[in-house]
Amino acid sequence: MGFANFDRNADGVITEQEFQQARAERIAERSQQGYRMRNLAAAPPFTDLDLDADGELSPQEFADAQARHRQRMMRPPR
Repeated sequence: MGFANFDRNADGVITEQEFQQARAERIAERSQQGYRMRNLAAAPPFTDLDLDADGELSPQEFADAQARHRQRMMRPPR
């Protein structure tokens, strides 16, 4: 999901409410498609993504979080 999918009101930032709503919808959608919902408990909370702690995710914070997630997913299992 891209930034626009999370930025529900298209104001250029993602609030925690928008983030939680989009994440919940994505989880429900993937579950209905039959995907196993592994590692949900390990998903980072909004506050871990909001690096400047201003209560909003900028496009850069969002992109950085996605990059960190991709790096974690590419690590070989221990």
